Formats: sequence, structure tokens, C-alpha cells
Amino acid sequence: MKLKEILKMFDVGDIIELFTELARDGYSKSEAIELLAKMLDKAIDWSLIVKEPFGSVLELLDGPGYKALLNLAWKLAERRKEQEERRSARSKKAVDRLYEHADDIARDSLPRVVRSG
Repeated sequence: MKLKEILKMFDVGDIIELFTELARDGYSKSEAIELLAKMLDKAIDWSLIVKEPFGSVLELLDGPGYKALLNLAWKLAERRKEQEERRSARSKKAVDRLYEHADDIARDSLPRVVRSG
């Protein structure tokens, strides 16, 4: 398998989405990063992809490299989670305001009936 093919398998958007789900499920940052770094480390054997001696060197260094990249992805996932929470809070606030003024809105929207005497 060529390096390009391997990199195509790991979509950054998918990793951020996975981190978002892990954060929602209560995983800490360090737990999630450690979990995914181990998965990537086991999934990719650089010594089989890159000619020696560079493949073996990459294989020794890939764990810290994955952790650095995953740390960045976690930050992006946290930002996404915060944005979702802000959107949810704004939506709830808008619905609450609507309920508070529902009687006024209904009264102002209904046609007025004029009685003749």
C-alpha cells in the first residue's frame, strides 16, 4: 500500500468527528488522544511503506507525531462542541422568548372583530 492510499484512509474531518463523539461520551482529552494514537500506530507500519532505514526511523517516531496531530484535532473538536453548545443555547433562548410572548403574538395576529350595536 502506498503512502497516498494510507493518508486517504484517514480523513481529518472523520477524526474531528470521532473526537467530538468521544468528548460527548465523556472521554478526557488525554484518553481520546492515547486511544487514537495507539490505533494509528497499530494500523500503519512505516517500515513496510518507506524504504529502510527511514521506515524504521518513522516507525519509532510515529507515536509522538500522531499525538501531536491528534492534539490539534482535539482542539478543533472542542471548538466544534463549544459552537454547538452556543447554537443550542441561542435556539433555546429564542424558543423561550417565543413562549413568553405567545399570547401577545396570538392576540396581535388574530383579526379584530368589531361588534355593531
